[in-house]
Amino acid sequence: MGKSFGQRISEARRMYILQALKASADYRAGAPVIGEFLLSMGFGCSRIALRGELEWLRDLLLVELDDQHEALVARLTQEGLDVANGLLDVPGVRKMDP
Repeated sequence: MGKSFGQRISEARRMYILQALKASADYRAGAPVIGEFLLSMGFGCSRIALRGELEWLRDLLLVELDDQHEALVARLTQEGLDVANGLLDVPGVRKMDP
């Protein structure tokens, strides 16, 4: 059976999170900045949903998270950069279109 629409949205959202971090200074950005990027790409979500996606990516060692007071900050790991660059395939993260 194929993936549900919700699964496809989550996979795309995760890739765009990695792309946002790749484009950020020091591969690091706060959750509000990532949320704005997702919204601009048509994949906006609630703060709770974004935290869930970031935690999912952290669990796979694609990002590191630092909860600074009320601002969650994510940093791209080398593995996350490899995924963002299309060098590593991770189930649950959409591949970038060529």
